[in-house]
Amino acid sequence: MNLRIEIWMNENMEWSLEGSGSAEQYAQAKMRVLSLFPDEEELNLVLAKDDVRPVRITDAIDEIKSFPDKRNLMLCDKKYETMMMFVYNE
Repeated sequence: MNLRIEIWMNENMEWSLEGSGSAEQYAQAKMRVLSLFPDEEELNLVLAKDDVRPVRITDAIDEIKSFPDKRNLMLCDKKYETMMMFVYNE
């Protein structure tokens, strides 16, 4: 399973990291989340178009890692201006 993590800001991809979904890749994503959203306590975790859940920023990456089915997910601010995408491929 491959995982590509992308950061999008105002419709432009600003950063991406490809790997196998290792602990190191998630650790880098966690550092990016904390620096990307320094003033946020909660983010939106988008599971599907009509399934959006609030998640504490400190728990966001652990929640993504814990999903049993590796499906594409998105973390974003409340205005949907800054997004971190988790894209899984076989």
